[in-house]
Amino acid sequence: MAEIIELLSVSDAAPAAGRGWQQAVLKVFGVPYWCADDGQPISWVWQDFLAGLVRNWSALMLEEIWPLRLTVRHPGELWDKAEQRWQTVSDLVVQEEEKALYAFWHRHNLALWLPGLALPALICVRTGQQVWVVTADQTAKRVALPLFRRELEAIGNSLAMAYAGFPDANALALCQRWRERDRQMANDYFRFRSGSASDDVLQQMWRSGISMAANDVDWYGNEPPMLAAARMGRQCLRPDTIKSLWTYLSAQPPAPGLPAHFESLSLAAVAQLASMLPERAYVQGYALAQWLRSQWGLSAMDDVDIEKFLRHEATNVKLRRTTPLLPA
Repeated sequence: MAEIIELLSVSDAAPAAGRGWQQAVLKVFGVPYWCADDGQPISWVWQDFLAGLVRNWSALMLEEIWPLRLTVRHPGELWDKAEQRWQTVSDLVVQEEEKALYAFWHRHNLALWLPGLALPALICVRTGQQVWVVTADQTAKRVALPLFRRELEAIGNSLAMAYAGFPDANALALCQRWRERDRQMANDYFRFRSGSASDDVLQQMWRSGISMAANDVDWYGNEPPMLAAARMGRQCLRPDTIKSLWTYLSAQPPAPGLPAHFESLSLAAVAQLASMLPERAYVQGYALAQWLRSQWGLSAMDDVDIEKFLRHEATNVKLRRTTPLLPA
């Protein structure tokens, strides 16, 4: 039984000829969520849900940047917070932000993938190696990305299998696109991971190979540090500034190796981070900083000049500040 999301089909038989209708119930966290009022299955063209998966798979697996910078506890609060903000800005700003949020919502609210049904919202948004799953009553849980991926893939595979023998060219093409979803992710990777539009200067860098080789990328896992920096920089730097900084850093020679005790400390820090309970990234960051202080024999209140500390602890680490002047 699935832990997060599961589609239960009443029958394993092929969809009804001519229209592709099937009866199914979607369960979330083990409870029937998309079903009739009496708990019975919904009869609908579930091919539409497979189409939504195909269309938005890259966004679900890759996208972490929210369209508006709002203070919310989880993505389910985005619309309410946005509407509050729109009371204080011009109509032009409202139109631009509403368009961006609407597009984001259609990528991440799975209920909108079945047009014609008034289904309760099911919002799924990645954050690091976890995924926010938010239901209509604002129940919000963070689940492991690998588990979420496996269970969503199981739904896609079952629907693709059901429609594989369906006598409809569109259905067959949809099944083929589902099988090729990783290829589409390769095309979408930089746009969703960096938050850059397809015609952005950063996208051009990716295409031209300035940034990194495609075979260095783990589509579902950790990303190259340079790309993470570019994504975070989107909140405070212009694309041309990020490009200048990125081009400069890419041209620098590899840093010399760290002393053995720093290498072991790095491995221990990774293990410490992996052992932490699921929490917001900044909370884990504070916890890891306190752990590092304990490793260095520092109290929580000790002031630390990190440059002096590194020069003392790692004499073969060369620290430089000779970066070109960049408009920030």
